[in-house]
Amino acid sequence: MSSYDYRCTFDLQDCIKKMGLEEGGYVQRVVDETFLLGVGPYTPMDEGKLIDSARNHTVIGGGKIIWDVESKARRLYYGEESWNWSNGGVQEGGLRGPYWAERYIQNGGRQEVEDAARKAVKK
Repeated sequence: MSSYDYRCTFDLQDCIKKMGLEEGGYVQRVVDETFLLGVGPYTPMDEGKLIDSARNHTVIGGGKIIWDVESKARRLYYGEESWNWSNGGVQEGGLRGPYWAERYIQNGGRQEVEDAARKAVKK
């Protein structure tokens, strides 16, 4: 009977880097970009400053999306009654309005982001 010796030289960190899974890596950038693109139609819009603020304040690949328009974002997000919601906070066929991130995720956004991440890992 023969015996064989095998030494595995698997480098986990190298594998993570090659797949783009490191912090701030390719996959996280794809996830952030996909989320920003998908959540746009759900975000309240008057002049577009709120949507632009997410692009300007978010570090793509950082895993955190930031909206900030002179403290209006928080009031808009939670639909505070002190905000001038002339139409109850809903715009354009019911897409735009408060809790835009949650609504996007619940309306197929989770699947879009997951699909984008899976596709990015395969590259």
